[in-house]
Amino acid sequence: MELYTRPLIFRSLKGLQLLFALVCLSLEITQIVESSKYTSIPFKYFGDFNNLGMKVFFYVIIPITILTVGWYLINFDSYWRNPSAYRNVGIDSFLTILWVVSGLTNIIPIYYGIMLICPTTMASLDHIYERQLVCQTYIASMSIGWANAVLFMVSTLFSWRLSKELEWRGAITSFNRQSSISQFSRRNSNRTSSIP
Repeated sequence: MELYTRPLIFRSLKGLQLLFALVCLSLEITQIVESSKYTSIPFKYFGDFNNLGMKVFFYVIIPITILTVGWYLINFDSYWRNPSAYRNVGIDSFLTILWVVSGLTNIIPIYYGIMLICPTTMASLDHIYERQLVCQTYIASMSIGWANAVLFMVSTLFSWRLSKELEWRGAITSFNRQSSISQFSRRNSNRTSSIP
């Protein structure tokens, strides 16, 4: 598969990564708002949520992802014309590691043997709706976070493969990683036009 001819694959992957990060952000905001309805002390949510992972780390990763992927999408055309294996593979690898570590820290209930069962309407807890919503949004956020980690893994593999394809075809060399795909395309079209 010639990835350098398919920028839509990379743009779609980045768009999905941004969408998943925004969904995680909205789910986390929902958790904080709903938990504040049944906690009397502000920010007690974070102390209680130690049973559900290290949320503060997750709150750092989400804005980093939104800013990084958003910037990449805004500048996609210039990045696509001037590929850099170090930039693409490096950023994708960094974000993959962040999302995997975040996913591992947020499945602490499994490590400690805490059963994560959302309360039902039959339970006699106060604020049952809010507690159900917090639990369900936690599970959804964790699932989408893992899906985003997988997307970043796929994106890293595609970026690495693209750099190898371009290096093999001579579009970028080990000395000149910033050669453009447009120059490569012009060279390719000159070769095909000179063939009788």
